[in-house]
Amino acid sequence: MDDIRFIEAEGDFLVLESTDGQRFRLLADDQIRSALRREAAPKLNAVKMTPREIQDAVRDGEDIASLVERSGATFDFVEKFAAPVIAELAHIIDSALTVRLGIVVDRDHTTVEFGEMISARIHNLGAATINWKAKRSDLGIWHLAAEYELPNGSSTAVWSFDPKRLALSRSEE
Repeated sequence: MDDIRFIEAEGDFLVLESTDGQRFRLLADDQIRSALRREAAPKLNAVKMTPREIQDAVRDGEDIASLVERSGATFDFVEKFAAPVIAELAHIIDSALTVRLGIVVDRDHTTVEFGEMISARIHNLGAATINWKAKRSDLGIWHLAAEYELPNGSSTAVWSFDPKRLALSRSEE
């Protein structure tokens, strides 16, 4: 019997290749899917983290790749529980960065978005890129962090953010 390996998915078909280079298409029907699920089910019993632990780890800044390694779960399993948290964190960052701030420039009152103003200030210090992160404290307070690299080392600036009031304040986290 010759071995074959999976190459790619093509719609409802799996493209397989034998050791001699011959390619085959296998219809991924319900019978094939059922067999794959039966094979994958015991692997989920070996997962070392609950969905809640996965979500908490993502909230603490851990990425999916390290969670896959640490938990023993598949990428799809971890991603299923991490995705809503990643979306929540992205929403908080977007909400904070678009808060409009009133400023006075040469006696004229104008508004500018928080993200624009802070990014400009950080870039003026010599930073090429800014990495924004959001984290919620045990007290339910959101912290927004701007991590950036300056010529003399890395730095982080942190603000507290109240998404209900759209209020930001400098924080020491």
